[in-house]
Amino acid sequence: MAEVTITQSTGEDDQLNRSNREALLRFFSVDSNINMACNISTSSPPTYNFYSKDFVLKITQLATGIICVAFYTKGVTISAETLPYVCFPHVVFGSYIIITSVIIMSYIFGQIMPDVVTRAFLSIGMILYFISATISITVWSSKKSLTPDMDIPQALLLAQAILSYANSLLYGLDLFFNIKKAVNFEV
Repeated sequence: MAEVTITQSTGEDDQLNRSNREALLRFFSVDSNINMACNISTSSPPTYNFYSKDFVLKITQLATGIICVAFYTKGVTISAETLPYVCFPHVVFGSYIIITSVIIMSYIFGQIMPDVVTRAFLSIGMILYFISATISITVWSSKKSLTPDMDIPQALLLAQAILSYANSLLYGLDLFFNIKKAVNFEV
C-alpha cells in the first residue's frame, strides 16, 4: 500500500500563496490599485512624477517615433517595393505617435490609463516596431546589393531601422518596468 503523508500548511505558506494570488490579481487587474473602488471617494486627485522612468520612457518613445517617420519618409524613396513595404512602417509610426501622445496626455492630466491597457499597447508596440525595422532593413539591403555606394536616402533608411529597433527595445523596457511595478505592488 502507498503511504500518504498529510502536512499542515504553515502561516508562512498561506501568506506566500496569498501574496502570489494578489500579485496575479494585480497583474491582470484593470486598475492600478485593486482596492480602488474602496478608495475612490476618499482619495485626493492623483499627482504624477514627471521625472519618473515611465514618463521619460514615454517621451523618448514619442521622440524616436517622430524621428523614424521623418527618416522613413525620405529613405523609402529608394524602394520600388510593394505597397505593404511602404505602408506598414508608416501605419506603425503614425498610430504609435498617437497612442503614446494619448498616454502622455493622460499622465499630464492625472488620468493615467489602466495598466492592462498600457501593457497591451507596449507589447504590441514592441512587436510592431521590430517588424517595421526588419522591413526597413530588408528594403535597405535589397538596394544596397544593387548599388554599393550609400546615398542619403539609404543612410536615412538604415538610421530609421536602427532607431526602430531601439524604440522596440524602449517599449520592451517600459513593458518590463510596468510588469515589475504591477507584481511588486508599486503605485
